Amino acid sequence: MKFRTNRETLLRPLQILNGVIERRHTLPVLSNILVQTDDNGLTLRGTDREVELVVELTEGVEVEQGESAATTVPAQKLAEIWRSLPESAEVTFSVEGERVAVRSGRSRFQLSTVSAEEYVPFESADSDVSITLPRVEVQKLLARTSFAMANQDIRYFLRGLLLEITGTNLRAVATDGARMAMHTLDRGAEGVDRLRAIVPRKRIQDLERLIADSDLDVEFSLGRTHLRATQGEYTLTTRLVEGQFPPYEGLIPRNISRSITSDRETLRRALQRAAIVSNIVGFQVEGEHLTIRAANNEQEESEEVVPVDYDGDAMEINFNASYVQDVLNAVDAEAVEMSFPEDNKIAKIEAAGDEDSLYLVMPRRQ
Repeated sequence: MKFRTNRETLLRPLQILNGVIERRHTLPVLSNILVQTDDNGLTLRGTDREVELVVELTEGVEVEQGESAATTVPAQKLAEIWRSLPESAEVTFSVEGERVAVRSGRSRFQLSTVSAEEYVPFESADSDVSITLPRVEVQKLLARTSFAMANQDIRYFLRGLLLEITGTNLRAVATDGARMAMHTLDRGAEGVDRLRAIVPRKRIQDLERLIADSDLDVEFSLGRTHLRATQGEYTLTTRLVEGQFPPYEGLIPRNISRSITSDRETLRRALQRAAIVSNIVGFQVEGEHLTIRAANNEQEESEEVVPVDYDGDAMEINFNASYVQDVLNAVDAEAVEMSFPEDNKIAKIEAAGDEDSLYLVMPRRQ
């Protein structure tokens, strides 16, 4: 095996592959990238048995004629070598015995290999439905919801993002038990009644990185056990989280008794300043003023007053400031509305003029 390319052609693919692959694994080959060459160009693969990323490059790579070959090399080391090379550097990659040689200018590296025959292929069943979305809509779908995914919750089904596809809509929902984020796109799959899948948290983060630097559309193919996302030369396939996502529709309050409307940026900055003292803040609203207060065990205090539109009775309620800030950072409207049912057990937050996103935040008890 031998091919020539430049630093920029493989820099991003290697960085993304390195982010997907687990660095420490009981099987050494799973810490490696599978490198394959044929008449069509170069293919790179990485997997940890739960996810596989495939990069197919047909341009920018010069493969020696008749060279159909494969080997695996350490992902982290190869990515670090590529990153350290000068910009626009020309690079030669070749297999020499049981080693891989990487040459560029006066630099030369030799890396160990593991036989391509030991590479564990990712197995996935056929897809039940496919849907193609503009990249900007996928980014918005993830940015508006992914922050609410649970991180280390023992309820494993919360450590991911629910994707729900119907004949008319694609919806993403995330919750960690203390808050919920939901965003809906008017893009469904014809003939689909209702298909639901929980995508692991880490894979959502991989997908966000994958689509960040390209304007190409993203194709999703969803099966019973896997999700496949394809953009250009990249294909990310992941296993789904088993389990039942909570019935989120029942959490949305229907009987609203009070609503507060505020300038989003004014509220965001005030909350950010108040939370310097403590992440638990109190909201006291009366008339056209919302007073945000925080205090800590050192008897330090902060207070911010924000103008609002409100015509209900005086009200006091406590929040985890980070949860509210995450919502204010996710939306981009000029104004936001916080609505409450009579018992104040939950707060519904929506951006003015945006019917596609909805957020729920549980108040903190005194």
